[in-house]
Amino acid sequence: MSRAALLASFVLLVVVLVRPVNTSGQESEDKRTELDPHAMGRRLAEGLRATKGCLGVESARMDGGKNVIFAWFEDKAAVRRWYFHPTHKGFLAMMGGPGGDGEARPLEHVPDNTPLLVVASLTLADAPRIDGVRLPISSIAIELFTPAPGGAYVNERWSPKAFPAPPHMRRYDSPPGGESRP
Repeated sequence: MSRAALLASFVLLVVVLVRPVNTSGQESEDKRTELDPHAMGRRLAEGLRATKGCLGVESARMDGGKNVIFAWFEDKAAVRRWYFHPTHKGFLAMMGGPGGDGEARPLEHVPDNTPLLVVASLTLADAPRIDGVRLPISSIAIELFTPAPGGAYVNERWSPKAFPAPPHMRRYDSPPGGESRP
């Protein structure tokens, strides 16, 4: 992903998670809805979930101040479908990014048929700290993860059920009394 696309994606993340809304009544209802971070977040999550191959979406604010979106995909083709999805392209264009143009080749280094967890994180700051970005952010990142051997869970996993369980993941079930058993 290009630097411009990366920055545009994180500008979007800031707007979705933390941007204040002007509710002075001077804007039309449509404009207020468009700028409402909760409405934007819902549209973004709905767009992700509507993308064939997106297996789940979660968001969180971390103790260290990072705002994070987790999105699980069945493979890199599904992530590319999201990258070129009208919702993503619209958000990129709205933020001044490339709009997910057809020349981009996201994930060209990732093997086909690889399940992916895409984690987008952004850290707010008291003033802009990234060249070319006027929003008060100090760091942004998009990171990719794949299932690795190992791990364990009781009753349910954190990742969506449709996301492949890593090899050798140990499952424990909790009986009605509450004690775990292998």
